[in-house]
Amino acid sequence: MNRTLICPKCKSPLTQTENTLKCGNNHCYDIAKQGYVNLVLGSSKGSGDDKAMCQSRHKFHSEDYYNCLSRRLSEICIQNNCKSVLDAGCGEGYYLRMLRDAYVNQDKSFHSLCGIDLAKEAVALGAKLEKQIPEEHRIEYAVAGIFDMPIADNSVDCLLSVFAPVPDKEAMRVLKKDGIMLVVSPGEKHLEGLKSAVYENIYDNETAQKDFEGFTLYNREYVGDTITVQGENIINLFHMTPYYWKTSEKDAEKLNSLSKLTTKIEFIISFYKKS
Repeated sequence: MNRTLICPKCKSPLTQTENTLKCGNNHCYDIAKQGYVNLVLGSSKGSGDDKAMCQSRHKFHSEDYYNCLSRRLSEICIQNNCKSVLDAGCGEGYYLRMLRDAYVNQDKSFHSLCGIDLAKEAVALGAKLEKQIPEEHRIEYAVAGIFDMPIADNSVDCLLSVFAPVPDKEAMRVLKKDGIMLVVSPGEKHLEGLKSAVYENIYDNETAQKDFEGFTLYNREYVGDTITVQGENIINLFHMTPYYWKTSEKDAEKLNSLSKLTTKIEFIISFYKKS
């Protein structure tokens, strides 16, 4: 594993000694039994998604329902020769795992894959899965915020931001010259079937283009599919969306009677280049 992470206190490189990461100034960070490191300075209690949402996302992604998106992100990274990729707001690491598998299956080399998120439960889930992977192909995980990332300046070829706030200023700092930022947002009809099952009146998602200072929008493409979600994954899908927090208990209960749900999934991948 090639280390991408740096010391959040002094910004020095970190090296591993047994179950500890240490910098040249002797700042030490213990590696949790699951394999991740917590690099949040101060308390992070209550930060990130809760345990139930992390579990729902993990179970849903385990069925690979969003394969069309993960496959396209992997293609873009490989086509652009991205040797070091950082997922800012990685959750439990689904897209990084799919990317790693694509590199390995195509016999493509990479330098480092790293995921950071404030949700400790999610990061722990992702890191635990890496124990079965050869060390040279493992993903590096840390509990850390995306707006003050423990990542060195000019060290990353690609930054992923999938359904997360976009840390554009930090992306500008950590990306190499000509580095790319891939921002994924929902398309107009994303989860139309799920919304129809819950609400009487539904609306298309807003898809306005966003500009970020220092970046040039190179391409914007739509990726989509129609999926049939079954069993408990219907609730898992609902739980990992913003609708979960905005929906009345009466409307949410409509999903309990469904054994399967067919819905469109639509994603917009906005491809930015550091200018």
